[in-house]
Amino acid sequence: MSTTAQFRRALAGTVVLLAALPSLAWADGTSVEFLAEKLKSDDARVRANAALALGASNDDRAVESLCSALSDESELVRNSSVAALKKLGRPSATECLTARKSLESSAAVKTQIVARDIPVVEESY
Repeated sequence: MSTTAQFRRALAGTVVLLAALPSLAWADGTSVEFLAEKLKSDDARVRANAALALGASNDDRAVESLCSALSDESELVRNSSVAALKKLGRPSATECLTARKSLESSAAVKTQIVARDIPVVEESY
């Protein structure tokens, strides 16, 4: 399966994971720890989904775990971690991505690191 197909599959799985997140009680902060622990799973798909969910958490505490995940053996997980760090948009996330850029071996992940995000323009009717 190609990396793009794996990434799409992981993204689809994230939708399922995100649907379950309200029951994880975002407010008490336990979900970030739960998801950070999932970054240690033996399954790369679980790690990729956890990374994407951490990116959606809007929690500063997610940055450290995501920065560590940038050195994961799986390109899928590294790509998901880059997307998550960019979504968080914290200065420490940017520093982490900048540091990783010169170390990254995958052209796809490196492209994701340097790609500019295209802002969403909302149309008014």
